[in-house]
Amino acid sequence: MLKELESIPWKRPEHLGDNRVPPRATLYPYPTENAARANDRAKSKWVLMLNGKWDFRLFDRPEDVTESAIDGDGDWSDIIVPGNWTMQGYDHPHYTNVQMPFSNEPPDVPEANPTGVYRSSLKLPRGWEKRRTVLHIGAAESVLFLYVNGKYVGSGKDSRLPNEYDITGFVTAGTDNTIAVVVIRWSDASFIEDQDHWWMAGIHRDVYAYSTGSVYLADVFALARLESDNTIGRLNVEIGVGFSLVPEAGWTVSAQLFGDTERPMIKSNNVKAIEVGNQGHTWPRLAARVEKRVKVKAWSSESPQLYTLVVGLLDPKGKVVEQTSCRTGFRRIEVKGRELLINGKPVLMKGVNRHEHTDTLGKTVTEALMVADIKLLKQFNFNAVRTAHYPNDPRWYELCDEYGIYVVDEANVESHDHIHQICRDRRYTQAFLDRGMRMVERDKNHASIILWSLGNESGYGPNHDAMGGWIRGRDASRPLHYEGAISINQSGLTWESGKRVTDIVCPMYPTIDSIVEWAKEKKGDRPLIMCEYSHAMGNSNGSLADYWDAIDKHHGLQGGFIWDWVDQGLLQKKEGRDYWAYGGDFGDEPNDANFCCNGMIWPDRTPHPAMYEFKKVAQPVSVSLSRLGRGVIDVMNRQDFTDLSWLHGFWEVKVDGRVVDKGKIPTLKTAPGKSERVRLPITDPGMLRGQEAFLTIRFEAVKETAWCPAGHEVAWHQSELSFKGRADVTRLPFAHSIRIEEGEDKIRVRGGSWRIDFSRDLGRVESWLVNRRELLTRGPQINLWRAPTDNDGIKAKLEEKGQSGKPLGKWLALGLDYIDIEVTSLNVHEEGECVIVETRHVARGKGDKALGEHRQSQRIHPDGAVVVQNEVS
Repeated sequence: MLKELESIPWKRPEHLGDNRVPPRATLYPYPTENAARANDRAKSKWVLMLNGKWDFRLFDRPEDVTESAIDGDGDWSDIIVPGNWTMQGYDHPHYTNVQMPFSNEPPDVPEANPTGVYRSSLKLPRGWEKRRTVLHIGAAESVLFLYVNGKYVGSGKDSRLPNEYDITGFVTAGTDNTIAVVVIRWSDASFIEDQDHWWMAGIHRDVYAYSTGSVYLADVFALARLESDNTIGRLNVEIGVGFSLVPEAGWTVSAQLFGDTERPMIKSNNVKAIEVGNQGHTWPRLAARVEKRVKVKAWSSESPQLYTLVVGLLDPKGKVVEQTSCRTGFRRIEVKGRELLINGKPVLMKGVNRHEHTDTLGKTVTEALMVADIKLLKQFNFNAVRTAHYPNDPRWYELCDEYGIYVVDEANVESHDHIHQICRDRRYTQAFLDRGMRMVERDKNHASIILWSLGNESGYGPNHDAMGGWIRGRDASRPLHYEGAISINQSGLTWESGKRVTDIVCPMYPTIDSIVEWAKEKKGDRPLIMCEYSHAMGNSNGSLADYWDAIDKHHGLQGGFIWDWVDQGLLQKKEGRDYWAYGGDFGDEPNDANFCCNGMIWPDRTPHPAMYEFKKVAQPVSVSLSRLGRGVIDVMNRQDFTDLSWLHGFWEVKVDGRVVDKGKIPTLKTAPGKSERVRLPITDPGMLRGQEAFLTIRFEAVKETAWCPAGHEVAWHQSELSFKGRADVTRLPFAHSIRIEEGEDKIRVRGGSWRIDFSRDLGRVESWLVNRRELLTRGPQINLWRAPTDNDGIKAKLEEKGQSGKPLGKWLALGLDYIDIEVTSLNVHEEGECVIVETRHVARGKGDKALGEHRQSQRIHPDGAVVVQNEVS
């Protein structure tokens, strides 16, 4: 057993990691300003990617890993990094929702604990000699231990954030240096990574090395705020300068801000670094600050204007020795008056929760797939994402900055199976704090992030207060979000609770009535944004229009995040056919079956039908018919910052599905939040009475954007039009009289060329003929059953595992799927020119239990038309 593992650090919550470089923003060192402005790590000679094929060996438990394994003894196979080993033929994925995949109590984990050893090599590129070398491991599930050339370097926990290690003293120039990473699948950290997704394992994000001098740019915090006029930006840059040895005096930094031109908008040269420390003691970091005001364009999801900040490090002789950069956007985020304000506007969150998932790679998401996700989100009128339930790949935030997506960045904390325990467990306090702190430090420069979230479904306790307090102290520019602090499922909490850790009332799956009632009561000064609603499992997402009708009507309601984005199916093959596997398909016990498949899109990113409904309810343009006359419409711009000139509109009139008139809508420059009246030159199509006419209006993108092609349909509207018909072609052959013929088993109502037969036993229509052609063979009958959906509890496994509270179990117990209909009365009588057939039924379920009564009245007119009224109790 490795001596570093003898203390069993994977079972000690207090042990967060050894020898890690302090957390920092995602930055890369560049030798020149031009390379830094490109902001492309592939163009830097100081960055070396280590992704690709590594050697791999899987052990049954950590204790089996020896020094000889680190040195390369034994049989090795190939594995791709980044990638989960559970998706590459080793071990297996495991899916649970709330329950842990094992029965141990925290912080204990099973003795059978798959442990992977990764091996690769690093040869220092030319020019890296005598410089500082850092190894970056983007993410590993769930705890890693790093060895270089057989020597222990350090360790780290948190499966969704990077660990960096200074390996300068462990590598040698001019030779292949061996890198070995031991990854243990289960640890004490697993209890706070109990999220509703697949348990995977392994190194699933980028691995690379980078080089700096002995004095280097350690960190940059670019706080780009917007003043109240939305045209003046205030840039505050905090620059951290680190050093391996105490440097000589005279080091300085520079900061330049670039827009769309070669000329910098801001240029601050030779800014002196400030020693951080007192009484002659210096921490291993120097800091510098730059504050500037500049005229800018505001960043928003509708207009994601970005600027590039280039920071340089200059030696005492004034020579630039290193540069780095980040992109930033100027925006202002406030909570006041029951509103979340972005640049002064109460923006509605048209959001979705997004897990990192691919059906072939597990938790490793390629940049191409991230771009595809972003484009789908934008094309279906989403404007926000909650990173459920952990920090995502750094590239995701860069894309959200670039394309315009509001982000709720969520800490990797969920202790669902021990929801009220671990949030109060002092052994885990540092882990909570560490995860919130490292998330903020990594992601602080992203314009897209508008809220920091303290995690998900972990109760509420002092561990959250510790995390929330640190984040508020570090970054006061963004509000906090945490549902657990207002969860009414926890004793003593209400929607008015938790103000220490959440600036948003962010309930989970509230009813429409409850959010409307909250809005009417006008309690507190926080807005209500649903962190999860409309569970997208199977045939679902009902009431979307009703939710959004309530949101549009009531002040303080500002949208929410659908659960969730993508079905978490894993592509498998059986008997030559591809299929998507879910919980239990890998022998993973216990499991929560197909509860992982609850996305708005299929695993291959094909949209579900609900995507189109959401696109409609969230569209940025609405249309209503004016009362001023046919063809007069009111067009409303539902955007917050952009006029409608980027769209052009088209209209058409169809009669019974056939286009009879069409045209273009004049170019509109309707201001955000305003309406404009338009008159369409619609002519009377000369309809026959009974025909239907519909006006359809579509708004399309005028030209190609970053996220859609020219002609992409952004919004549409349809209304029925009424015209005076010329003739009647819909009435059935008229009869001058109706006859009632009563038989032993049926009643016949006859009139001219039509007849209708009613069954006495069943109390319903069993035949309806017109001109000897049968139009109906069975009339309407009470039915108390429908095909059950996944959200009803369709999987028997869920019923067996304590989830009998699902409605399906109750419905089956009542026997609603097999009911008998008993006719209690049948009455036929004439009323004027019509015949009335009145029937009463009783529906009986299992055990002959009466479930309800059905009263039906059928009014038969002389022309054979039947009007049916039903009442069910």
